[in-house]
Amino acid sequence: MRKNLKKVENVILAIVIKNFRMKLQEMREEIDEIDRKIIKLLERRFQIVNEIAKLKRELGLRIEDNEREASIIENCKKSSKELDEEFIEELMRLVISHSKKIQEEKR
Repeated sequence: MRKNLKKVENVILAIVIKNFRMKLQEMREEIDEIDRKIIKLLERRFQIVNEIAKLKRELGLRIEDNEREASIIENCKKSSKELDEEFIEELMRLVISHSKKIQEEKR
């Protein structure tokens, strides 16, 4: 009797573990898809930055615009209800830094 009970427990445990692994795989696939979308959105953002760089060059405008940068960061912070504001600021400063680098390369 105990032997049969132990077998049943092992089968149930194996099924539970398999279900958790399947769920984990599904969630990882969803994260991978989200990551691909983030990269595509960043590619589009930097395409627009290239166009902005051309306009700034033609108009003789400076690359750096502290007011605009602060506005971007604040707008991003306001648009999130769940992300840590410090994380948002760090992320957007990285994106802005890369945007300025792109614009400098177009000078």
